[in-house]
Parts: sequence; C-alpha cells; structure tokens
Amino acid sequence: MDALRDTAMQPACCASEDAVPLMCKSVALELIPSNIFVNVKRLGTGDTPMDEHLMLLTHQHPENLGEVLPIGRLQHPHVITEPVSFFDSDRTSCMLGADASIDGNSTVKSHVQAAHRNAKAAYRREGG
Repeated sequence: MDALRDTAMQPACCASEDAVPLMCKSVALELIPSNIFVNVKRLGTGDTPMDEHLMLLTHQHPENLGEVLPIGRLQHPHVITEPVSFFDSDRTSCMLGADASIDGNSTVKSHVQAAHRNAKAAYRREGG
C-alpha cells in the first residue's frame, strides 16, 4: 500500500506496488474476451501474524493504531473477506481492471495529511 502514500526511502517498493494496477488493467483487457475479470484488491494492515511481526520490527504498538489507522484498529481477517468475496463475485462483472483499497481508509488519511502538509508549507513559503 505504500505506493498510494507518500513513503520515503522505499522507491522500489512503491514502484513495484504501483505497477500492479497497471498490469492488472492490461491483463484485464487481454482476458475479457475469455469472460475472465481481473481486478486488484489492496489490503491494509490486518490482525495477522505477518503484520504483528512487522509491527514488532518497526516498534509500532497496537494501542497506538488510532494515530495511524483511521478505524483505530487492525482489520480482522473475517472482516476483510467480505469485500474480497464481493470483488470476486459475479456482482462485479461490470468492473474491469479496478483497483480497490480495502485498508480501513488508511490511504485516504495519508492523502489528506499530505495535502495538509503541502498547504502549510506553501503558506509558510508565501510569508504566512
């Protein structure tokens, strides 16, 4: 999910993550004649052993998640399965090459914070 946020020191990660939706669109167009629908589902931080290990490595604590994640908690796998199942169903047969973020709105929060930082910096540059 770092490709959707302003993340420093991870250009390779951002580049590869951002390449996936474009590859998805290309593959989706290629496979539509075979009635195969391809979409990207970007999952956020979940209540999984992998994410728990990552939090330990980066010295993040679950009790501080309210500062990082808009929903203030990790996503439980059973909650994530509902939107994933929806995107994998026939109900989305009109979606082709879509890029869905199932991340508790952490990418939205990141974009808003970045816009706020940029506005503050512009205000300071203009002598405000």
